[in-house]
Amino acid sequence: MATDLRRAVQGQGWLAAVAVGCLAFTCAVSSVLYAGVAALSLTLRTELATQQGDVVMVQPRSEQHMCRLDAIECASGVEQGGRAMEAFLRRVAPAPTSRAVATLWRSTTGVRRGGSSRRAELIGTDAALFHLQPFTVHEGRLWTEAEERSGRPVVVVGRVLFDSLARAGPTVGGRTRLSQRAQMRVGSLWLEFIGVVTSGTVAAVQVDHAVLVPRLLYARVQPPAPHIPAAIVARASGDVGSPSLLEALRVFARWRPQLAQSLGVVTTADRLGELATMDQALTRGVAGLSLVLTLSGLIAVSALMVTMARAHRRAVGVARALGATRVVVAVQGAAIGSALGMTGVCMGAVAAVAVISQLPFLLDVSPLSFASVVTALVQGAAPGVLASVLVGTWTFARLARQRPAQLLA
Repeated sequence: MATDLRRAVQGQGWLAAVAVGCLAFTCAVSSVLYAGVAALSLTLRTELATQQGDVVMVQPRSEQHMCRLDAIECASGVEQGGRAMEAFLRRVAPAPTSRAVATLWRSTTGVRRGGSSRRAELIGTDAALFHLQPFTVHEGRLWTEAEERSGRPVVVVGRVLFDSLARAGPTVGGRTRLSQRAQMRVGSLWLEFIGVVTSGTVAAVQVDHAVLVPRLLYARVQPPAPHIPAAIVARASGDVGSPSLLEALRVFARWRPQLAQSLGVVTTADRLGELATMDQALTRGVAGLSLVLTLSGLIAVSALMVTMARAHRRAVGVARALGATRVVVAVQGAAIGSALGMTGVCMGAVAAVAVISQLPFLLDVSPLSFASVVTALVQGAAPGVLASVLVGTWTFARLARQRPAQLLA
């Protein structure tokens, strides 16, 4: 019996095209999903390796319910959290600078550059923040402690926000260029635009969609309005840093227990734990989705193989009459299923490699190694190939169970 795929599918071209297309789609989507999860895991491991220590943030529990700038009154929970944070700040203000404590003031403001404007989160902070967690500077620089003390009107912008503003601005060679004396209107002031940054996934303070100004400049940029007043960030470093900060919080809880109930603690270790859990959930989700996709391809392949088995009924009868065993017929089905599966998988693998190569640019994740890409392709392709082989084998083995006389009738 011939194992040529072209002759085997003769007369069922449209159904073969559907089956191959389903297998290609299954392989491509599954491989890309597995590669995306692998790239996310690699990014998290890389950021963990570069993290300077466990960063602790004390913030109002109701921070997610940030007040609008045009609100006359904040919700009671936000007001309580604001008072608690201000009291806590006053309590730890005399703390030695070796604790590497940075204060944050947060609100929402308007940002304008060139002909483009956006609403964005405004963060007033200290230069100490730049030493507490890793920042990636894409263009320009961060402000210094000397500039902070002098009150220089400078602003640093998150990359996502910068890209959003830059789409309407001038470009050079297809890319936006940050001039040395660029100006940006933030709130009510024009500030000197000095840098574009991103924060890591596990960073305590996320800045990708925000603008950062020195804390002493914050009140000038943002007129008094309802907002989240402050938060504290500290680095764990031996006997200083987060242990001292948490001890200060415990002292504050004994001093003002009602206010302390409005404060919460977030650490980068917590974030890493949450991200690890999310990574596991994504892996399980991708496996489940891959199974669903494989089942859809399996249905198309099954329909094709049943149709082919009917078309090859007489050929199988002749082969059985000439002495071919049931195993030989089953192997024939496995060969056809293998050829069909590999055809679809190869087509899907080409599409998957093209998409995977763009993942670092599309999702801002670490590029994968060759071995990781191959692993993702195998994870995405194996179910489709295995399903095709099993369906082909089972279909022709079932056909071979009949007697030659019945097949030739």
